Amino acid sequence: MYNLLVKFWSWLQSTFSEENKKKESGENTVINDLYFELSKIHDRVHRGFRYKHDIHNYGVDEDWRFPVDPDNVVDDCDGFAIACRMLVKEMDPDLETRLVACQTETGEWHAVCAVGNYILENRYYRVMTKEELIKEGYKFHYVSGLNPGDDWYKLEESDA
Repeated sequence: MYNLLVKFWSWLQSTFSEENKKKESGENTVINDLYFELSKIHDRVHRGFRYKHDIHNYGVDEDWRFPVDPDNVVDDCDGFAIACRMLVKEMDPDLETRLVACQTETGEWHAVCAVGNYILENRYYRVMTKEELIKEGYKFHYVSGLNPGDDWYKLEESDA
């Protein structure tokens, strides 16, 4: 057990040492700051999220609604994604924040919130990247406009 702790401590020190070097040089600071802020939003929504399918919530297969309270979302994936989008827009209205309709590795249709390459979604306990989800088997098909009510657009294979 002691050896495992020593190895973990060594890894932790080297990881943060590299991150500090990057921060001191200014490398990736903006990206790291955005990831950090998105992680706070993702964690906040995830803590209060309770999955409940729309058929049990509203009596229909699909019903996309703005959550009343982003800290207490009782909904399915679209409710989670919309709550994340609301909070990202509140944090920075100029960030390109979109909803994305995709298929998971099982082929099931799913909704996520995308901010650039970062994906906030209810199936994971951290912010993911588009590439990570593609490796998991996700396929991205449609993307919303920047604002609620905007048109949705089909993604080309090269965009997905």
